[in-house]
Amino acid sequence: QAIRLSQRSILGLADDQVVFLHSGKMEGRKRTLEILSAFSALPDTSARLVLVGSLENDVRTEIEAAIQEDDRVLFLGWKNREGLNDVMCMADIYVQPGGQSASLQHAICCGMPVMAFPYPSHALLVRNNGFFVSTQEDMATRMAELVNQPALFARMRTASYEIAYRLLDYRKLAARLYR
Repeated sequence: QAIRLSQRSILGLADDQVVFLHSGKMEGRKRTLEILSAFSALPDTSARLVLVGSLENDVRTEIEAAIQEDDRVLFLGWKNREGLNDVMCMADIYVQPGGQSASLQHAICCGMPVMAFPYPSHALLVRNNGFFVSTQEDMATRMAELVNQPALFARMRTASYEIAYRLLDYRKLAARLYR
């Protein structure tokens, strides 16, 4: 909570604003442009989309243009592990409609609800702690649902912590290897 409040203060965000987060090397397969389009369809002016990472050449121009068109989008550039962790503690939901990533797992460990593509490998990671999204329309629908029903976050945060404890705790993973 302390990190959340500190990071939000640094970024000029109120505690009651819904903040979506997307991170990593933003390239075509990461579907960042679709996230930006889905977010831009939100009529809510208080929601924010935070992007952390690098813009790859195949989509750099389009992403930069989309960021310029919507002042609710904040691009923070590349962050080290600690910096990304701080941003994850500040945000409300992690948006990862691309492939499996360590960042998705890290977000779950930070208690974040998630929006992820319905890959079979995500089946155990997205259970009552977010939504599967396949299309840009799915993303827009779920974003609007979350902005309009912020009470969903508490339940989904608890579910993320439970999934992290059950499936992603390094002590438990190591113990499985030693059996």
